Amino acid sequence: MLKRVFTYIVSALLLSTLMTGYPLGHVLAQSYTGERIDIFSATIQVNKDSTLDVKEAITYNTGDQDRHGIYRDIKTISSQGRKLKISNIQVTTTEPGSYPFTIEYPQIDTLRIKIGDPNVTFTGQKIYWVSYKVEKAIGYLDNLDEIYWNATGNNWNIPIISADAVFYFESGINPIQNDCYFGPSGSKRKCDIYSLKNPDDGTPMLIFKVPQGITLNPGDGLTIAAGFPKGQVVALSQAELKQEWLVNHIPWLFALLIPLIIFIFLFFRWRKIGMDPKGTGVIIPQYDVPEGLTPMQVGAIINQSTSDGDISAELIYLATQGFLKINHLEKKFLITDDYELLLLKSKDDAKKMKEVLEAAGAKVELA
Repeated sequence: MLKRVFTYIVSALLLSTLMTGYPLGHVLAQSYTGERIDIFSATIQVNKDSTLDVKEAITYNTGDQDRHGIYRDIKTISSQGRKLKISNIQVTTTEPGSYPFTIEYPQIDTLRIKIGDPNVTFTGQKIYWVSYKVEKAIGYLDNLDEIYWNATGNNWNIPIISADAVFYFESGINPIQNDCYFGPSGSKRKCDIYSLKNPDDGTPMLIFKVPQGITLNPGDGLTIAAGFPKGQVVALSQAELKQEWLVNHIPWLFALLIPLIIFIFLFFRWRKIGMDPKGTGVIIPQYDVPEGLTPMQVGAIINQSTSDGDISAELIYLATQGFLKINHLEKKFLITDDYELLLLKSKDDAKKMKEVLEAAGAKVELA
C-alpha cells in the first residue's frame, strides 16, 4: 500500500515536471474562498559546484477581489549567516513570454520579487513559475555539508493551502540525512518526507510535504534540510572566504574607523592650535593703577566723587612718594587717635597739595 502511494506521488510530480519543469503539488485546494495560495510547489536542484537551481510553481487565487499580483520574499542570509547571491530570476505564467516583475529589498536580508503589472488587475486563479539561481547556500559543518532551505518563506500574509518541495541532487551527491519543519519561524512540527530515486538517472531525490489537510497560516513556512558527506560539493576557496569576511565586516570596520579618524584629526588639531604653550604655568590675572594717576584720581574717576577712603589712600600714597610724613599723636584724655602731616617738599608743592586736599573736603593747615 505504501509503495503504491509513493508511486502515485512520484508519477504526479514527474508528469508535471516533464510538462512544465515544475512539480505539480496538489491538484485540489481546500474549500477556502478568500485570497490565498492554493498550491506552492518547489524543486531545488543541488549542484556539485555548491549552487542551487530553484523553481517554484505558485498557484495564486485572489478570491473575489481584484489584484495586480503577488510579492515573493526570499531571505538572503544562509543558515550559517552567509550573504546569498541570487541571480537569473525569471517569472512566467500560462501566457506567452516572460511576465512583468521588479526587484526590491524591503529589508537588508530580504529580496522581494514584485510579480504583476501595476496597470492590470485580475480576479481568480493564476499560476506563476518563478526560477532563480542561488550561491553560497550550502552549510559546511564539521562532519558533513548540508542544505537548509526555507522553501516557501515566512513572509506570506495570506494562507497557503498546500505546500511541498523536492530536493534533486546532481550525480555524486548522496544525502545521508534529512529533515523538514513547517509552521511559524522556529516551529519543530515535522512534515512528511519521501526518499526516492529519480527514474530518469537514478540520482537521489527527497520529497517534502506539509501533511494533507493542514493549511499554512499567514507567517508560516516550509523549511527543508538534507545533509551529505563532506567533499561531495565544492567548498568555498580561501579567496572566497576572505572576500566573504570583508563583505560581512566592512560595515563594522567603517563604524570603528570613522570615529578613530575623527579623533586623530581633532587630536593633532588640538596639538597645533589648542594646546597651551609650555612653561607658562598657571596664569593669574593681575591689576594695577593706570600709569600717571593717583589713588584719589582713580577713585574720583570710578565713583564720580571722592570719599574719605580716597583721601586716606591719597595721603598714604603721598607719604610713600616723599611728599609728607605722617606722625601719630598721643591721646589726650578721651580724644581719639590723631595724626599730623609734615610736608617735606617745597612751599609751592605744599600749596598745591593743600588745594587738592581741601577740594576733596580735608582740613589742612600749613606750618
